[in-house]
Amino acid sequence: MPARLALGYLAVCSGCGAGVVEFASSDSSPPSDSPPDSGTDAGSDAGQGVENVDAAPDPDRDSGPPTGDSGVAPDSGSDVDANPDPCPISDADGDGHDATTCAGDDCDDADADVHPGAPDGEGVGDWIVESVQEGWDPPWPERNPIAADADGLLHVAYVHAGAALHATNPAGVWIAEEVDRASGGPDLAVGPDGTAHLAYELDGELRWATNAGGSWESLVIAADGTGPAIALDPDSRAHLAWYDDVVGDVRHASELDGWTVEIVDAAVRGDIGTVLDLQAGPDSLHLAYSDFPSGEVRYARREAGEWTVETVAEGAQPSLALQDGATALAFCSRSDDDRTWEVRVASLDGGWDTRTADDVPWCAGPALAASGGGFHAAFLADERMIVATDASGEWAPVAGPAAQSTQPGIAIAPGLGGDAVHLTYSNWDFRDLDYVHILQHASRNLSDGIDTNCDGVDGIDADGDGRASVATGGDDEDD
Repeated sequence: MPARLALGYLAVCSGCGAGVVEFASSDSSPPSDSPPDSGTDAGSDAGQGVENVDAAPDPDRDSGPPTGDSGVAPDSGSDVDANPDPCPISDADGDGHDATTCAGDDCDDADADVHPGAPDGEGVGDWIVESVQEGWDPPWPERNPIAADADGLLHVAYVHAGAALHATNPAGVWIAEEVDRASGGPDLAVGPDGTAHLAYELDGELRWATNAGGSWESLVIAADGTGPAIALDPDSRAHLAWYDDVVGDVRHASELDGWTVEIVDAAVRGDIGTVLDLQAGPDSLHLAYSDFPSGEVRYARREAGEWTVETVAEGAQPSLALQDGATALAFCSRSDDDRTWEVRVASLDGGWDTRTADDVPWCAGPALAASGGGFHAAFLADERMIVATDASGEWAPVAGPAAQSTQPGIAIAPGLGGDAVHLTYSNWDFRDLDYVHILQHASRNLSDGIDTNCDGVDGIDADGDGRASVATGGDDEDD
């Protein structure tokens, strides 16, 4: 943009030839014998005899008529500079790095904490561990599902001392309330509005309870049932699945049809184990379970009122998760040499694609959840919780807190700048010459949502492979 004359004015030279002007500085007084300005502002100028002439008018700004006494016509405000300066200030946040728009390397020049060399992944941090229930007295097998509502409030369900309990931590402290008497289970589902639903066992009966009416109400769904699973459809109606250990089949019932019982799989050869997992899609139901005698992991899908059942792989104790139309199952399986165990995840994409998430000495019921960054499997290995994720396209395990749990719970909920993974599991603590059984909750941010060091990933990517290190929330074990 051409520079504008702001510190002087143009004066007519009375002794010069026609059309000749001379420059007078702003601190020079005009000659006393100068004739009055013959222009439209004659007699009103502080310096008489001064014309409003711009020696180098800006075509973008000086389109308005001369109205002032500075010698420069003001901008009318109706036009835009056709050639704006792309770099008016090279380091707007003052962090010593020029913005990328100024040929610099600062990917966010409005935040002084973001620039090359800044510490990244600080929002991830260590696992935060807290107790949900001290002196936990659960039935076997232990189940402690966790879920989050639309506001990110966490809910945990468990059985303690013969009662089904529901706990939340709205103020950062876990508060539990008794739902009903119980002898097994439970499983948990939470609606977007925070309404909770539990499926559990009481002396052989299968029961369902909800606080949708403001207080807990329960209903007997079946006279015989074990290993219950619960899910809510898009209209927040409850669906239950369970194993009838008297008849020997897998069954389903829902609020939608007045809890009419239907058979899912009558070809179960025996005890299907301790766990079923049920998930509801937009227009379908998905169920995973295992048949112990045959050693099969099975997947059942309900569409248009009909169930179809297929065998996925050899294994046991599956967990199921859905994400944007994708279906995945995590389960335990013997290694190929039959010496150890593997946590495997099968994804449905035309056919089942099965991959190993981790090798473990022994396997006890992995739990699976989904986030925008992929699937996350939680399981126990070497007295420690492990969380494996496929965010990079390959399964990578990350060590979690110390634990001794047979069936962990997992949920993904909003965290600091992004998603956080939440685990529930059992542990033991030696106190006063005795061991105390504790139901614990642990959380860790998957990311802080900010690429603080401008390397293109959230976290530290020292080797430049596009994957952040494990220590900074990524899955690269050799960065």
